[in-house]
Amino acid sequence: MSTALIEFIAATMLPRLNNPAHPHSLPKLLTNATVKGGTKLLPVTAEAWNLGTVDAGVTPTNIADQWYQAVVTVADKADPPIDASAFKGVPLPSSPQPSLALSKVTITGLENVEAGDPTHLTETTTGYSMTVPLTFGTLTDPTLPQQIVIVGHYQLDQDVCGVDKATNKQAETQSKVPGLKWPVDHVTGTGAFSLAVTDLAADIDLHTAVTGTASSRALTVVIDKITPRGRSSQFPTYTLDPASLTIDQSTLEDLKSIWHDMAVDAFKNKDVGGDKLTTALSSALNTADTLNAVSTALTDQLATALDHVMGPVTGTLASDSSATNPVVDQYLFDRLRTALADENSPFYLPALIAGTSDPVLEPYTLEQFTVGEIALGAPYEKHPLENVTLDGTVTGFSNAVVPVSQAALDGGRISATVNLATLPGKPPVPGPPWKAEGSLTCDWGNGHGLTGIHKTTAAPAALSAELSFGGEDLDHLSVTVESVRLDAKDDDLTITVALTNSVIANKYANDALEQPDMKHRVLAGLNKALDDRRPEIGKALAKVARTGIAQRLDKPE
Repeated sequence: MSTALIEFIAATMLPRLNNPAHPHSLPKLLTNATVKGGTKLLPVTAEAWNLGTVDAGVTPTNIADQWYQAVVTVADKADPPIDASAFKGVPLPSSPQPSLALSKVTITGLENVEAGDPTHLTETTTGYSMTVPLTFGTLTDPTLPQQIVIVGHYQLDQDVCGVDKATNKQAETQSKVPGLKWPVDHVTGTGAFSLAVTDLAADIDLHTAVTGTASSRALTVVIDKITPRGRSSQFPTYTLDPASLTIDQSTLEDLKSIWHDMAVDAFKNKDVGGDKLTTALSSALNTADTLNAVSTALTDQLATALDHVMGPVTGTLASDSSATNPVVDQYLFDRLRTALADENSPFYLPALIAGTSDPVLEPYTLEQFTVGEIALGAPYEKHPLENVTLDGTVTGFSNAVVPVSQAALDGGRISATVNLATLPGKPPVPGPPWKAEGSLTCDWGNGHGLTGIHKTTAAPAALSAELSFGGEDLDHLSVTVESVRLDAKDDDLTITVALTNSVIANKYANDALEQPDMKHRVLAGLNKALDDRRPEIGKALAKVARTGIAQRLDKPE
């Protein structure tokens, strides 16, 4: 099956999603999104990120040295006493590297985001799945934060121990040391931090689905997974603001400067600033609350956009259990055919046709078309009116009703039978009958050219049409009228002429035009004229659709 419709929708909506001032902008959507309980989704928070061990270079050794200097100052007070000259401090061999954990984490600036073209677009049994790339921090709109920032508290833990200077073996005797532990201790430093995140992007795996059945159906968007990444490399860039890094007072005073250096080194570590922080960021973005909040916000916005364009469904939504179209395509078509038949909808068919321009379809100007000859009765059966040519104006194409049962979608094409001249009429839609009237020219006998006027009326009538659509987005939407045919029952069709310079020809011509075969000939001429003008009819339909949809999509809330 083709994914053309969903690609068209994506291409139409992306410029609007990426415009911070637009009613449907993605920044506004994320700013207003809420999690369960009504709390704002942004900024995203996380209680704890355990980043594990990090390579902090030589700083762990320096921490161990300073720790041992603290031991030396109280060694004689230890129980039992410690021979300070016999030992030295080193990182614990079984865990020589410090471990870094973050808490009370807050991520700000994620509303500064742009969406890209979807990839991996695939039809599923319930809708479509796709991947949408996002880039963060690239919009220069002054209403948006210009930087993605992660702030919170950190805890840096270092295991240290005392070892014999001569043997490098760990001291075995345990002693009670005031404020410390011997021979193994666990040194902790805590404080606040701030990281600027640049080059941040993400891939959003999502699917659209139609839920419910028949009139209770709704179109939903579900975010399955958010995968943060770098734009130009594998990972984003995390830059520590050294001025923001604090050391809590609880840290040993002698260790503070070294501890500060180790914390800086830990945040600069390529594993921390690459895979570990990105994995932690991913965990924060993929909580059930976050995924549900974004899914709900997108679903609500999609519903709002559909209601703006086609009007809300206030009655029964058209449905067809036997349809084999993609379920999203069928749902959107059912919304369309329901709207076309709903006089309260902005997509009400009479209003659409009455609003056409370039060319105007109500009334519609027909150029010349021929109906051949009109055979006259005795005694003029050998002298028909020949080269009968008509032109003029058609009134009543907007007096049009498409019952939902008379419209169908098949492989991207819409076929419909439109009932004409059945509505009482209300400006700018004319009442019955449907009519075509204008000038007439013909030849009669030996070079006798006749002129006059013609009038064809029908009430009711029917117009059968098949339409297909093209264009990469709304701005380039095109409508191709694949076929069009006007039909009316003989008893509902009246054709008259008024020839200005032959009373005899006028009488016999009108008698002839009461016959079914002559009605069929005139109707065939009208249909040939309509068929020749299919491109311009499609042009008018495309223009009114483009203009109407854009106005309603871009309408301020």
